[in-house]
Amino acid sequence: MRNRVIWLVLILAAFLSLSQMHLVGLLSTAGPDPFELLRPILASRRGSLMELGISPLITATMFLQLLARLRLYHVNHSVPEERVLYENARKNLALIISLGQGIAYIYLGMFGSLAELGRLNAGALAVQMLASTVVVIMLDDLIVKGYGLGNSGINFFMSINVTLTLLWSIFSPLRVEGPRGPEAEGLLFALFGTVFDSSRL
Repeated sequence: MRNRVIWLVLILAAFLSLSQMHLVGLLSTAGPDPFELLRPILASRRGSLMELGISPLITATMFLQLLARLRLYHVNHSVPEERVLYENARKNLALIISLGQGIAYIYLGMFGSLAELGRLNAGALAVQMLASTVVVIMLDDLIVKGYGLGNSGINFFMSINVTLTLLWSIFSPLRVEGPRGPEAEGLLFALFGTVFDSSRL
């Protein structure tokens, strides 16, 4: 049990590190974020190496499940050889989706116009998002193989990200520009600020 907890801490540290590291070559993330509401569920953070989050893995899993529902293929997960083939197909498909998603983000202007980015920066951004997906797949594989708690990396990353987002939205001490001037970002600090600041009542 102790080893599993240690592995879990290491996996969590790697995941959080990816979420805090900015994409190299990124010029701007200004403007509205079309995926803002989905990011907690997708374990994604804008402008970081976790820009895509676990969405390539989720999409690959759903696509393979759809093909299975349509009876286009059959996998017996109780047979080790077939299970390994399925997992390899899921990982390879996730990498293809990650590359396609990264290129789409760049061409759709998520990081600024392509002319401003330049081909070198655009290529570097796509490679970084692909590389981070490789790391996420490896972390997911560790959890699936019993290194950590639970049996799904997707569920683990999703629950951790939702929990951290919720805690930050409650206890964040930062101040942001609101409609009535600077105000606390965290709900708790905003509540105290409203209670003790009669000018906001």
